[in-house]
Amino acid sequence: MKGKKFFYIIIIMYLTTLISTYIFVNNYVIAKDNITNSNDYYNLGKQSSEEGNYDNAINYYKKALELEPDNENILYDLGSIYAFQNKNDLAIETFKLALKINPNHFKSCNHLGYIYLINDNYDLALEYYEKAIQIAPEDSEPYFNIGIVYKNKGIKDLAIKYLTKAKNLNPDLTQIINLQLDKLK
Repeated sequence: MKGKKFFYIIIIMYLTTLISTYIFVNNYVIAKDNITNSNDYYNLGKQSSEEGNYDNAINYYKKALELEPDNENILYDLGSIYAFQNKNDLAIETFKLALKINPNHFKSCNHLGYIYLINDNYDLALEYYEKAIQIAPEDSEPYFNIGIVYKNKGIKDLAIKYLTKAKNLNPDLTQIINLQLDKLK
């Protein structure tokens, strides 16, 4: 008899969990359909992006931008997805829109520099990395990336200068930077 009671308790707990999950999911779907502000769409975009559902994320970010077209952070996140998907023209356009709204948006400058770097457009990469340094001179990332640009251009002394500056700003990068410096010897 005790075994039967235990079995029924387990079944009731299981059904309760199923019903709770169903109610939660349905409330979430209903809530998604009743969104009226950009922040909710933005958060859904972030969540979709984190889940790897980039097409949904793009759609949510675009809906957020319809409600708040001058939000550089939404534009940055949208541009980041485009960059991740190798839609570099869309990424560049989107990051430049973010910079039009806020010329001091560090992440957009840095990401533009990266897109230009990986596409071997070193002069434009340098332009955006230098701007990123003007915005956040204590951030090591643009210094590191400028060092890589100069390394790729074969200008060893400037590569060493910028890589060393990045290492001084962020000692956690020492191992990675030392690998790059060893390649310059």
